[in-house]
Amino acid sequence: MNAVGGFREGEEQSLTGEEEELYDQYVEEYLKLVRLEPERSEEINEELEVNQEARHEILRSIECRKRELKSNRGSVCSTMQTKTSRTSSTRSSEQRRIKEAVAKLARLKKEMEYHDTLVEAEAALAKDKAEAEAALAKDKAEAEAALAKDKAEAEAALARDKAEAEAALARDKAEAVMQRQ
Repeated sequence: MNAVGGFREGEEQSLTGEEEELYDQYVEEYLKLVRLEPERSEEINEELEVNQEARHEILRSIECRKRELKSNRGSVCSTMQTKTSRTSSTRSSEQRRIKEAVAKLARLKKEMEYHDTLVEAEAALAKDKAEAEAALAKDKAEAEAALAKDKAEAEAALARDKAEAEAALARDKAEAVMQRQ
């Protein structure tokens, strides 16, 4: 077998169609996860090694059975029944392990997708917050500038009105003084 559990060139393949399909699905999920999450590849590789060992056991059992059948044709029926029941239980066990591994890989993939979505949402939230704070600062600056302008205009108008009132008062006083004389 090669590094991801596939068969080497020239190596005999002794899996059923369903097992091959499950195994291919497992390898595909494995490769996706290793690409998505390289820091967890060691944990994923350990899981893969456990599955490879079980698969090697099945293949050894099948090869052993083939040799026994060829060399011992007299007791083929009893040996075959015993080996078949052992092989089918081993095969069922392997199928179960592969299904569990595929499910585990799928869960890991969903967790990664959830994590990625969470990171994206946090980034979007931070961006929205920054934009809102910038807009608030801009509005505050504009409001303060408008308030300062209105205050300056009001003070100028007040100073003008005061000057006009003082001038009118001075004129009225001057007229009153002139009328007395």
